Amino acid sequence: MVLSIDQVMELSKTYNVIPLIEAMLADTETPIRVYQRMQKQPYAFLLESVDEQRKQGRYSFIGTDPLFILRGKNGVTVLHENGQQHAIQEDPMAAMKILMKRYRSPYLAELPAFSGGAVGYIGYDLIQQLEQIPRHRKDDLGMYDLHFMMVSEFVVFDHHMQQMQVVVNLHLPDEADEDLIQILYQEAALRLKRLKRRATAPLAQERLNDVDLAEHSITDTTLTEDRSARSAFIEKVKCAQQHMQTGEIRELFLSHRMEQPTYVPPLDAYRVLRATNSSPYMYCMKMDEETIIGSASESFSKAGEENEVFLTFKADDESIGDRKEDDFNQLLARFPSERLVGSPKLHAIHLLAELEDTARGTFGGAIGYLSFNGCSDACGMDQSIIFKHGKTYVQAGATIHKDSDPEEVYQETLNQALALLEKVETAAQVFRSNMIENRSISTRINPYPRFSHVNMDYFTMESMDEMERGTLG
Repeated sequence: MVLSIDQVMELSKTYNVIPLIEAMLADTETPIRVYQRMQKQPYAFLLESVDEQRKQGRYSFIGTDPLFILRGKNGVTVLHENGQQHAIQEDPMAAMKILMKRYRSPYLAELPAFSGGAVGYIGYDLIQQLEQIPRHRKDDLGMYDLHFMMVSEFVVFDHHMQQMQVVVNLHLPDEADEDLIQILYQEAALRLKRLKRRATAPLAQERLNDVDLAEHSITDTTLTEDRSARSAFIEKVKCAQQHMQTGEIRELFLSHRMEQPTYVPPLDAYRVLRATNSSPYMYCMKMDEETIIGSASESFSKAGEENEVFLTFKADDESIGDRKEDDFNQLLARFPSERLVGSPKLHAIHLLAELEDTARGTFGGAIGYLSFNGCSDACGMDQSIIFKHGKTYVQAGATIHKDSDPEEVYQETLNQALALLEKVETAAQVFRSNMIENRSISTRINPYPRFSHVNMDYFTMESMDEMERGTLG
């Protein structure tokens, strides 16, 4: 439903960001195909989740071409807009709050909670700015503490209605008169048509190699083990247990990172991950030189709520900015998850800064969105794969107790890392990606003839019928 100019005029009395929506039948499309059309851009995202009762979430969100990018690292905040970089005096969290308060957008019944807004992640190392925590000795990946794209145009995939909603936001300057609103409305309508064409552009047909995902196990994945790293990790486990003996901490979640060279396209690995993972949250996010794919079992934004799809707010206009700030503050109050640091939380964080030599980056952080209309959703990041500089990076950890066996703790982390790296190796076999040019180099056959090529984007097999994906949000 595209709002009429009269409706926009009325909404403009209260709001300065107004979404224009056009729905279209999507029974031959999938979120993967839509994302494929956008993934060549420097920034793009696909957010999905599963509704446990329905086995499939209602919405998927796919977008690209942000208005601007907000990045923060070590207390320095930079805004990237129109090809220019602007240093911001505020710290990253304050800058995000200020930026989000600029936007006032209605909560429309035709749209899910996300109506456009900030999409991205908060890295674990942001904790160093929230508390007096020393920095890790090394920061080899150089991940941002906060990295968000401000999205104004995107596609919503409504799985229940089998339709796509193409959304373009109309941004109104302060004191815009009716003539200017008319002009901006017409421009937004043209952008809506362009996005619709882009979201449905033809794609080259893809066929799969004859590989059975169900039979592929983590024993097929090899990881060159650094024995010195193993010994060092075990010593850290013993050190943590000494702190437990003195009563300083009760438990500690100790982690370390592993890496493998790869040129597997991240989307290929994501498709394998979404087919073999039952976690409620899934994400594939391209952030310039890095792409993050992953899954999560918990939400930061709806902790303690049951059977809710996302946080929603009534559109009582005057307090939208305050609600967005409150929601951001609530996210930070729960950050980082105690499950991924230990307890007591603050003592565990201090000890991790000492024992974990390398900065965690996104591991233990949160990824999701803050919507123009005041809604939000974010999930934890502990099952992620980072693609950067021709390598895949995975981080794995385990909870240590007084009586934990250090060797078993290390093996648990190794198994977790192998389980993630297996997704990448499986993708290389299934899609037979060209390791140099990221493209197909051989003729492929369809091992699952009962599925069309479109449905194979879900990568479902007879034993996986209930694992099709829905939305984050």
